[in-house]
Amino acid sequence: MLNCDLLRDSVVRYLQTETEVISGKNYCVLSLPIRVLDGAYAEVYIEEVGADSFLVHDGGRTLGHLELSGVAATESRMWALASLAERMGVSLENGVFKALAKRHNVQEVAFTVGQCCSIGVYDLVKHLPFAEEERIRVKAFDEVRHWSEAHHSTFKQNVKAIGSVGRQYTIDFVAESGVNLVAVNLLLPSYGPMVAVDRYTAQVLDLRSTKIGRYKRVAVLAKPAKWKDKQRKIVENLADEVAEISDPADQMDLAPSQGIYYALDKLVA
Repeated sequence: MLNCDLLRDSVVRYLQTETEVISGKNYCVLSLPIRVLDGAYAEVYIEEVGADSFLVHDGGRTLGHLELSGVAATESRMWALASLAERMGVSLENGVFKALAKRHNVQEVAFTVGQCCSIGVYDLVKHLPFAEEERIRVKAFDEVRHWSEAHHSTFKQNVKAIGSVGRQYTIDFVAESGVNLVAVNLLLPSYGPMVAVDRYTAQVLDLRSTKIGRYKRVAVLAKPAKWKDKQRKIVENLADEVAEISDPADQMDLAPSQGIYYALDKLVA
């Protein structure tokens, strides 16, 4: 039987657990449990600009995300986003969602700006190949499972890790073989390879001083034909091994030496 009081308590605990805060000199960055389309959380900046006065904004990251994904900031699109934001009490100025808040309502305004971040990337729906990503994730899972079974070892999926600045990351797989621990990350180029590179770079650098940062790393380039040499080189400098994985629907066979199995073998041999 549904208990509404228990449900409310569980929602409150979820918000407390999933909301992260990074502190600066005169500002805070809130990572709110409001998903944007790629599964990341919305990040909102709060700056103190006067006595009982705060500027809440997204730092231009939402529109920057669109542009990096190949979605043009056309006049009609900007007008539509500005109109939606205005209905929520938020303005869109110079590519930044922003609003002023007082101490008594800063939390409400922060969530509203976070909602604008989520709504703002709606145009990526037609660019985001959900089915393709799911096929690749299933294939990667099968490869890691196959390796683990062959080596009588274990692995975990979607492992959460907190970086040195308080930001939460998700490691797609952590493979274990004796004393060897290997973090395996899928780099999906749905928004363009450079976006995937930027996120992987941020994760590796932020986790470097943590326990999971000492694990060996395998970066898996999904749809390898999309990756340029420069992007590959950056990933190679961050990971101990780089593997590749194709979309099963493409019916493109990769050499075994390019796969996750081989990369894990090299690191635990």
